[in-house]
Amino acid sequence: RSWLERPSWLHKPSWLSRKTLVAIWQSYRGGQVPSSAASVYCASFYSTLTEDETPRYDEFGSFLSVMTWGPQPTAAEEAARRHDVGVLLEMSGDHLAVREMHVSYAREGSAQREQHVRTGFNAALLLPQDAREVEVRFCTFGGFDVCKVDSSQPGMPWLLDDAGCRVPERFHYTEICAEHVQYFLSGAADASFVSIVDERSRSESLLVVTSSDGACMLEMEVSYTAACGGGRQQSLESGLRAAWHLPSSARDVEVVFSPA
Repeated sequence: RSWLERPSWLHKPSWLSRKTLVAIWQSYRGGQVPSSAASVYCASFYSTLTEDETPRYDEFGSFLSVMTWGPQPTAAEEAARRHDVGVLLEMSGDHLAVREMHVSYAREGSAQREQHVRTGFNAALLLPQDAREVEVRFCTFGGFDVCKVDSSQPGMPWLLDDAGCRVPERFHYTEICAEHVQYFLSGAADASFVSIVDERSRSESLLVVTSSDGACMLEMEVSYTAACGGGRQQSLESGLRAAWHLPSSARDVEVVFSPA
């Protein structure tokens, strides 16, 4: 980990060289790489930096939109930054549509709400620690709202209002207790929906499997060895979507999928 506590999934793939990352980053800055590719590769860019190229979050905490470089911070600066890290909101979508994540929130001592937009197949926003009354909504790049579905039913039918219209998806949080909230979006531009919302700590990894057609029940069996001892741990999750939070201490992980 670097001087700033960063999510455990920010790592460089073994096949991706530093020279390639620099070229991708420069192309991204010049607008030559699609935002989806930039999101993936720019996140990986962190682990290749030398000590004099320390990444710094912008004032809104976005590590995918604005990056500046500077010298290593002092111990006091490091402690202050680490203390100020808030909740990470992440949008993960398929490639059927480019989507926007709209986030608004209030801050202590401010009468106005702050608003931010992140666009792409995948995007993220790091909230300030004092963010309150957070609202998150999504739309596609064509202007269509991402709407609610009944995820407990096979086929995930749309939820409709009294007039028979789809209901836009909105998430309201008085205060978010989790450190990392990840929204998984699926569907075409005029039919996008949130299939999974996962809340976890930054030290955990997420294992998830979802039925692509919403019709087949699935089972996911996870087994691993804890680094601190205690023998082999096992878990069996099932449903149209099955998920498991893997602790950071897990070793020798084995995952098996099967129809329920």
